[in-house]
Amino acid sequence: MTAIALGTASALTLATASTATALETEIGDTTVTLGGYVKFDIIHNFDEDAGDLFFPQSIPVEGATTGRSDEGSADNQTHFHARETRLALTTDTPTAFGGPVRAHVEMDFFGPAGDETFSNANQLRMRHAFVDWNGILAGQYWSNFMPLVALPSTLDFHGPAGYIFVRQAQLRYTFDVGAGNQLAFSAENPQTKVANLDAAGLDGFEGVDRMPDLTAQFSGAMNGFNYALSGVVTRPEVEAGPIDDSTTGFGVMAAGSFTAPATGTRVGGNVGYVDGANRYLLGTGGAIGSATNFTNAFIDGAGNLDTFSELALMGFIEQPLTPQLTGNLVVGYTDTDTDAETVAAGIDQTQALTVYANLQYRPVDNLMYGAEIQWGDRELDNGNSNNVTRLQLSAQYNF
Repeated sequence: MTAIALGTASALTLATASTATALETEIGDTTVTLGGYVKFDIIHNFDEDAGDLFFPQSIPVEGATTGRSDEGSADNQTHFHARETRLALTTDTPTAFGGPVRAHVEMDFFGPAGDETFSNANQLRMRHAFVDWNGILAGQYWSNFMPLVALPSTLDFHGPAGYIFVRQAQLRYTFDVGAGNQLAFSAENPQTKVANLDAAGLDGFEGVDRMPDLTAQFSGAMNGFNYALSGVVTRPEVEAGPIDDSTTGFGVMAAGSFTAPATGTRVGGNVGYVDGANRYLLGTGGAIGSATNFTNAFIDGAGNLDTFSELALMGFIEQPLTPQLTGNLVVGYTDTDTDAETVAAGIDQTQALTVYANLQYRPVDNLMYGAEIQWGDRELDNGNSNNVTRLQLSAQYNF
């Protein structure tokens, strides 16, 4: 996961495909840019296989109801893939009022995986699709709750525990408030994921989404320091069989990064707290089965909809070692407030810790070779825990 800064009419920081330009052309008054990158990954699991993405729920722990429980499965497995390969199309058109209109569409190949027996035909999926004019963004983009100012650089596509990471459809307005600062407000697509509807005898029912998630972010930059404060309010609701209940969730996040001008050293991180907005958090204890199934509420013993809270911490250091070689160390941590009721609902992960250490070598412009050690530990409410170690080798060419 890599942050690339691109200027837009609303001064957004885009975590997008590339700084290089493969094709830029003029069609009338519109500048059309095609970019992206090709990325190849080799992953070796020294312990149990954790898949193409390294997230805490992929660490098997005996007896777990959250994530994998098959501790003791085969180790020393190797996998090759190029699914992170990405394509992006951007248009920029000047207007008579309010600055240019920018549209951006971006895709990668992390859709459903193909048959590895012979074709490996991984499917395209949409990452971003939005239009931005005069501070008004409409479409799918990173959540306004997500602190892009503290996005660390890992070869792993998923990234560390304890980081806010969501893309979704939204309507956002961003405006300057002076001294290099901005305020942004958004209404975003809601998604109520309830941990134990099936266990409560409501198989096939899902949460109800009547109100959008509402977010706000204050951000800015000063003397090499980039900072952001953000918050989100959610409204989980269930209307299934005898259960008709709703509750309010929220999340807060503070993040920042600093780049030393003399050495190029970049340090940063975030601290956050979520309660009923857990689906926004990487490494959440409420993820059932996979990283795409984050939950933010559960049915308690009295048959009411309830939320659970989590603390999130993440920090990184990025150090240029030579003009071509950079080292990164990234640590992420989540702590979930579990009790007998959350465990009964299938939310039993109490702590998750991930560590990434990588070297990235750029022999020529736009070409990167990298090696990364990934280590993760997951602990359950009952005290059971397990850790795994992986090696990832990557080659990436930005165009």
